[in-house]
Amino acid sequence: MSDEAAWRSRTNNGLIMFLRKPPIPTLKTILLGCLSIWGLCITPSLPQPLTNYEAIIKQKEAIALNLSIPPATCVVRHDIDHPAFHGCVDWHSAVSGTLALIGYTRITGDTRYLPLIQEILRPENLAAEQSYLKQHPDFEMPYGRAWLLRLAIEYPSEALFNFADEVADSLLANYQENGVDPAADEYDNAAWALINLWDYALLRQNLPMMQAIRDLVLSVKASPCSIAPERPGFMSPCLNWAWLISKILPLDEFIPWLMEFMPELPAPVQKPLTTHHYGLNFSRAWGLWGLYKATGYQKYADLFADHFWTGYKDPQNWSGNYHTVAHWVANFGLFALLQVVEDQP
Repeated sequence: MSDEAAWRSRTNNGLIMFLRKPPIPTLKTILLGCLSIWGLCITPSLPQPLTNYEAIIKQKEAIALNLSIPPATCVVRHDIDHPAFHGCVDWHSAVSGTLALIGYTRITGDTRYLPLIQEILRPENLAAEQSYLKQHPDFEMPYGRAWLLRLAIEYPSEALFNFADEVADSLLANYQENGVDPAADEYDNAAWALINLWDYALLRQNLPMMQAIRDLVLSVKASPCSIAPERPGFMSPCLNWAWLISKILPLDEFIPWLMEFMPELPAPVQKPLTTHHYGLNFSRAWGLWGLYKATGYQKYADLFADHFWTGYKDPQNWSGNYHTVAHWVANFGLFALLQVVEDQP
């Protein structure tokens, strides 16, 4: 007999005894007896624990504030000699750190970092950075340039558009000349660069560029991708490529492609193996959210939340040693959180 059946039996037997020889009734006895006539049970209403996704949404402003502290600390440093992006150890982390502060502002509506953002992105600073990249065509190709495009997407301005237009042209020319490798990892990850190039071209309504990206990507025959043996880096080639394809193929073509390309799903990294591995949960999270947004499949939203929460729950993952994790991992976390918050009703 199940617990519920036993409970019902005891309750019904109690009701029978009540009818045969009425005890001194209490309100609880009367309610239980009356409800059991209709086969109903009263069970305590216990609060259910929040899912990871619900916890992230409920606490998004507090999470964003915590994650904003490392980039706010690092973007003001002078770790390298550049006019705008001179903190956070290296140029691409300074760009993504500035983007993280913009993400914080958009997630929370709190403008505490706005003067700092505006100081970094002064037109004369951006013009000097633009000149430097033009003179050094291999500099931050493609990784940092992709972050620069994302910065222009999230914080549009005439000065950033002037800079990003040239960066977009340089990225497209790079892939048209050298081809696209779906399995490229870390700083050479083509999918990450092309995701941002596509989104920037869409924002700028650059239809010829979008067509060129589509032709490049669809000319590549990507082999089925296995998540499990992914190298312990900060990017997921599998998820980034799937997220890129979701932007290009119509849904009825994308879903069967996805099932064949990525038949298994990743579990969060519990014990990072390298310094770069500390960012993988957050970067997987933004790819998983991209798949959820494309397909509507709840499993991708759940996996997004599991990866994000695993990356966030231990502050040492993103605010520990400055030179290993604190200058960049929180930037990834804020970018992942921004994707979700922007899609909330």
